[in-house]
Amino acid sequence: MWQSFVRLAQIIDPGLSDAVMPISLKCGSSSEAWALEWLREHTRGRRIVAMHLGSQDLEFKRWPLDRFVQLAERIRRFEAQTSIILTGTAPERPLIRGFMDKYSGHAVDASDSGSLEKTAALLRRCDLLVSNDTGIMHLAAAMGTSTVGLFGPTSPRCWAPIGPRATYVYDTRIACSPCLDLYTNRRPFECANAEKSRCMLDITVDSVLNAARRVIIGGWLGKADRRGGREFPGLH
Repeated sequence: MWQSFVRLAQIIDPGLSDAVMPISLKCGSSSEAWALEWLREHTRGRRIVAMHLGSQDLEFKRWPLDRFVQLAERIRRFEAQTSIILTGTAPERPLIRGFMDKYSGHAVDASDSGSLEKTAALLRRCDLLVSNDTGIMHLAAAMGTSTVGLFGPTSPRCWAPIGPRATYVYDTRIACSPCLDLYTNRRPFECANAEKSRCMLDITVDSVLNAARRVIIGGWLGKADRRGGREFPGLH
């Protein structure tokens, strides 16, 4: 989709590069001040990692909650002083509470920011966001935050996050993925696979960690495995 818009812009400016990236969005001074105060009050440690656990009302688009918890625990092994902030909306708060009940480290509910602009200001100050395929994923990538999007029912060929430090994980090869396509009006409300969310279950914690290592600033998560990493498998 980004490339389609770039091609439209090239009609006006033929010299526009195919490799053009988004310009980081600007937030108002009040939102920036709110974000700084919120982070001072709620986070501690050297690193701030955001996670978006939900996917609106489509459960089969979600990476399992336990995998998010396992990822957060693995991150703590590399950087013990990490705060996890959990973005979302009111209907996603049960997921956030479930994560906080299971995670042994420091986690904060950031679903009550009050506005998308304030959430954007928070995300800009995060060292990493890991998210299902959602609007928050795109927002973080556009803010220049290191972003890893998780894909299964939707295709990263169309919807991968675009930004200077953005990537995705799409590890499944099952024939029914991707099943969601708004432009051909394929909008299933339930997973048709015999094993619900099989495509998301195919995403491993190791794959997500390796993808994160490739986009973060600095080597605080260890070195990326460029020999056996499979975060960019062939797309359907």
